[in-house]
Amino acid sequence: MLKRICVPLVLLVAASVNAQSFGAMMTGSQEVPAVQTPGLGVAEISVMSLPDGTLAFRGAIMASRLTGMPVAYHVHAAPRGENGPIVIDLVGAETHRFVFGRTVFLVFEGIVADPNGDILAAMLAGMTYVNVHTAANPGGEIRGQLFRASR
Repeated sequence: MLKRICVPLVLLVAASVNAQSFGAMMTGSQEVPAVQTPGLGVAEISVMSLPDGTLAFRGAIMASRLTGMPVAYHVHAAPRGENGPIVIDLVGAETHRFVFGRTVFLVFEGIVADPNGDILAAMLAGMTYVNVHTAANPGGEIRGQLFRASR
């Protein structure tokens, strides 16, 4: 069943020829401070800088065994081991949510202001992370540093 969902998602994201793709593996131990949780997840986000000073993004998060349903999920700017400000709010960009038992699959797409290219520069430098918040862990239950996917 998961294969049927992931293959169309990969094709959707790959359709943006000039996009930069990033991925993350998320665990509670990467949160600051670390969170004791059986939860884990993966994230994929593709971004493309547009001439009008915005950054288009799309992607997906799959999280499993969380203490509850995600109440928020974001991209933050900070190096590994530090907390940082939200630079992309993914909640408002959610287009689909699929729930299979204790696994949730979130799909998002949107545009964010990036007039100086700071968000894209931080992503390319490995200075951003994605995290998922739950009611039991409002500061974040799982987190993963975004890395640039190879082509």
